Amino acid sequence: MLGSVLLLGLCILFLLFQLKPRRPKNFPPGPTTLPLLGNLLNLSQENPLKDLERLRNSYGNVYSLFFGPRPAVVLNGLKAMKEAIVAKGADFAGRPQDMFVNDVTQNRGVILADYGLRWREHRRFALMTLRNFGLGKTSMEDRIHDEIQYTIKTLEQSTGGTLSPQVMFHNAASNIICQVLFGKRYEYDDELIKVIVQCFTENAKITNGPWAMIYDSLPITRSLPLPFRKAFRNYKTCQNIAMELVKEHKKTKVPGEPRDFLDCYLDELDKRKDDGSSFSEELLTNYILDLHFAGTDTTSNTLLTGFLYLMNYPHIQERCQQEIDQVLEGKDRASFEDRLSMPYVQAVIHEIQRIANTVPLSVFHCTTKDTELMGYSIPKGTMIVQNLGSVLREEGQWKFPHEFNPENFLNEQGEFVKPEAFMPFSAGPRVCLGEGLARMELFLFIVTLLKKFKFIWPEDAGEPDFTRVYGVTLTPKPYHMKVQLRSSVSGSGNAEQTRTRRSEWSEDRNMFVSIFLLWLFVWFVIILFKSQRPKNFPPGPTILPVLGNLLNLSLENPLKDFDRLSKSYGNIYSIYIGPRPAVILNGLKAMKEAMVIKGADFSGRPQDLFVNDVACRNGGVGVILADYGPSWREHRRFALMTLRNFGLGKKSMEDRIHDEIQHTIKTLEGSIGKTLSPRVMFHNAASNIICQVLFGKRYEYDDDMIKTIVQCFTENAKIANGPWAMIYDSIPICRNLPLPFRKAFKNAKICQNYINCLVTEYKKTRVPGDPRHFVDCYLDELEKRGDDGSSFSEAQLMIFSLDLHFAGTDTTSNTLLTGFLYLMNYPHVQVFLLVLCVVFLLFQLKPQRPKNFPPGPPSLPILGNLWNLNIKNPLKDFERLRQSYGNVYSLFLGLKPAVVINEFKAMKEAMVVKAADFAGRPQNILVTNVTDSKGVIMVDYGSLWRDHRRFALMTLRNFGLGKKSMEERIHEEIQHIIKTLDDNNGKTLSPQFLFHNAASNIICKVLFGTRYEYEDETIKIIVRCFTEIIKIANGPWAMIYDSFPLSRPLRLPHIKAFQNMETFLNIARRLVNEHKKSRVPGEPRDFVDCYLDELDKRGDDVTFSEEQLTRMTFDLYAAGTDTTSNTLLTGFLYLMNYPHIQERCQQEIDRVLQGHDQVTFEDRHSMPYMQ
Repeated sequence: MLGSVLLLGLCILFLLFQLKPRRPKNFPPGPTTLPLLGNLLNLSQENPLKDLERLRNSYGNVYSLFFGPRPAVVLNGLKAMKEAIVAKGADFAGRPQDMFVNDVTQNRGVILADYGLRWREHRRFALMTLRNFGLGKTSMEDRIHDEIQYTIKTLEQSTGGTLSPQVMFHNAASNIICQVLFGKRYEYDDELIKVIVQCFTENAKITNGPWAMIYDSLPITRSLPLPFRKAFRNYKTCQNIAMELVKEHKKTKVPGEPRDFLDCYLDELDKRKDDGSSFSEELLTNYILDLHFAGTDTTSNTLLTGFLYLMNYPHIQERCQQEIDQVLEGKDRASFEDRLSMPYVQAVIHEIQRIANTVPLSVFHCTTKDTELMGYSIPKGTMIVQNLGSVLREEGQWKFPHEFNPENFLNEQGEFVKPEAFMPFSAGPRVCLGEGLARMELFLFIVTLLKKFKFIWPEDAGEPDFTRVYGVTLTPKPYHMKVQLRSSVSGSGNAEQTRTRRSEWSEDRNMFVSIFLLWLFVWFVIILFKSQRPKNFPPGPTILPVLGNLLNLSLENPLKDFDRLSKSYGNIYSIYIGPRPAVILNGLKAMKEAMVIKGADFSGRPQDLFVNDVACRNGGVGVILADYGPSWREHRRFALMTLRNFGLGKKSMEDRIHDEIQHTIKTLEGSIGKTLSPRVMFHNAASNIICQVLFGKRYEYDDDMIKTIVQCFTENAKIANGPWAMIYDSIPICRNLPLPFRKAFKNAKICQNYINCLVTEYKKTRVPGDPRHFVDCYLDELEKRGDDGSSFSEAQLMIFSLDLHFAGTDTTSNTLLTGFLYLMNYPHVQVFLLVLCVVFLLFQLKPQRPKNFPPGPPSLPILGNLWNLNIKNPLKDFERLRQSYGNVYSLFLGLKPAVVINEFKAMKEAMVVKAADFAGRPQNILVTNVTDSKGVIMVDYGSLWRDHRRFALMTLRNFGLGKKSMEERIHEEIQHIIKTLDDNNGKTLSPQFLFHNAASNIICKVLFGTRYEYEDETIKIIVRCFTEIIKIANGPWAMIYDSFPLSRPLRLPHIKAFQNMETFLNIARRLVNEHKKSRVPGEPRDFVDCYLDELDKRGDDVTFSEEQLTRMTFDLYAAGTDTTSNTLLTGFLYLMNYPHIQERCQQEIDRVLQGHDQVTFEDRHSMPYMQ
């Protein structure tokens, strides 16, 4: 009996140990898991939100849980949420499959569809169809207002009394989406809508209850007749209703004339037919159920929450009504556009959404590939839980995170602002596709109802309970509202948990008794195998049988134990690692005697250990673990010589290191003002430097090969320093068993296969005697040695390369991590180092003129010669410097060298005689980055510039440049100027806009075939954007941008130039799109038509593109406007102040044009004085 109990206990213990979920390496931390259950006992089944917050306080913003055996990562806080679902949206866009909700919905629809082609097709179709049926348009507003009238009617019947609004708001939201989906609305007491609502409500309750947990955690129960089967029946009922609606639509629809979403989908089915797409009638039924649920529950619960708070914050309700009355004065009803004039109402609605937190955990995501988040490794298929409430109430993101206060969305001027942390609809690729409809419904419902009614908390209702009921959505507890027309399964669940815990404790007690008896037996058997120290061997702690001194050491970190033992046994003492003796050396004296004076005696490597067996496979032993002997000496000598030849201690190695540092700097710049985990960054940087020496190439930080090698090394280092390596070394009989240490052998094999592929590739591409890197050198050495019986071999090369990679990566990266940890915590040392570095860098960054470079003023570090120039107007400084340094001199604009050319002789030599040498454009400066180095003016000298310049000249000639047709365009615009001047006869006026708009209109006629009135908003915007860009490009911020690249990501005023350029490009794109719709190919009306014709001719020629066209229109507009208008302004300024010259010009004009209505360009030959 006792033996059976003991064996049974051992079996149960082993099974529980095997079934206990384990966190993968570098997985987010979390609470201890239980076998089978995972962390289910850590969460309240009724409402886990408080438990999630509690675990966040213990484990941070990113932690892990196990729902049964299934791992899940919980995201909290804006930073983690943004990195996962926005920055790495595609990596976290999956949906967990093989769960209760997936099986109930048959893995169809769009909400629970996994990230892939089917989801993309159906999401794109849904968004397009919703837009076509009025999302964001007046037609959708009309549908919503029609439904609001039914709500108003219901409220009017309860005026002066109270009513429960739950069903009313639910039916209203349901009817709006039904009109979109089915083209009809249902009465609030319609049986069909009642059945659907009941089924959805029951399924939501089951999905968030214990039976769904059991279904997901214990797959063996799924076929049993348990309560979760009810959800399958409910969903089938809804499907049958949806199928009947589909059948009715199929009978009555007219192809190509859709009435609603169903008709659109059926039309799409007809188009696609048998094209293998994911569209089908079966999917349609699930699809419309998805959209109905998403469009009903969230909106109705948000409305319920909103009116609950508005009743209990009457001052907020009153202020909303005041703003509504003011904005809607004289209007019958609100429109969605009115929200722009209602900042306070906007703030209140957004605050309702924030405080409602209607979908607190969003819809669960899962990772689509192995990825990283906040420094943690997240394997593919891991469930992702978004705790949206942690963002919507995050300290530091909101003025009043824990109270209902619209000031969270208002700035100091009372304007509406939406903080980045506002994400009730989630974010990223899987952001709620009904967000636009929900926003419109909430605004129109709340504004219309507040305009007509006053909502009061009933006196007999007691204190309001703001606690909400947890489910798929958070729902307020049922309540009643008083309406006035305005005058102008807990107990049984706890008992079950208690019984479960008692049962588990009973099993644990029996298990511990069995273990104790087993250990007594084992101890009796192995007492005979106790190791004995040899005579005159260093002392040490008492040795245990089999284990040796393993119990004297902490397996996680034995360093403190080594130090403790040295205090007891001296600087030289012995321990037994299993049956293997080892001597520990401490202190300089012992270390020097062993490692230096008697170096050869102590130079061996222990063999037949775990690390030797893992690393030294296929005939290779490498160099790090090789025993002291000829093979080690040969390979060490070869490695030192080769590393020296490839730059160790030379400038070429410095260059490699500096190149990699630039990638590190780029990573750090991307996190300026934020925090980051530097482990992966420093590890990858050190890895890439040694990879360049070994393999002649660097790898991107997200390269799969380098990630795999790093992962394998990290896992093997952990195993080698853990208990399983100790067991391997101490108990040789277990080495062939399938225990966790076998993972290290698999990892080593993976790394060796990678290196083998690289060696095979290099053998094909190398040139003997002309090595590119370490591997080539080794292959050359192999060829030299031939069959001389040396230890050189390809197998040895593979292990050798891995040795050097590991030695060159792990130590350096960990030293850097330690260094920066101490520098951060000893800021005075950091300041001292910073001062030294700044002094050194300033010396290094002082621009140096190359040999035989033009002379110029002394330059300062970093600033160059900026201090020599007046930023507002440097022309006088250029002239002064010319007097000092001649007609050709040099300056440094920051670190960028520039040559200034003065006078005709130098200008002619550079711009004419050696024109091609001086025809380039400086790149990577503000003006080129603003224009994206496209167009024609700022494009560098090359084929792109030549093609577009040639095309522009040809097109401008075709449209009249130098011909009478162009004269007529100019004369037409002159008539508008004359009219403006006539209107101001005898008065004064500012001519700036007059001349600028005139020059602008002439070039606009050529570019777009149209002119704009001087008051036209489009031309005003274009002129403003262009003027601001010119002002910034010639101001101090452009100098800072060009001279200090580190300043470029900062939100400084130069950002405005990029924004203005985008505004202009959007106008140009709109005009191009209009031309594409109205043009007749081969019959161009203007420059844009000519370019589109050229695009058609060239086909796949990438140098010509629509984007290039929009940039080119900006260039031609700039060139054709600013220079002409400013020349005219200058001309008339001087003519007014030199009246005798103006008078003589007029005399010559009168004489030549006598009898002519208007001047022609040919008349210039008769006007020498005017010329």
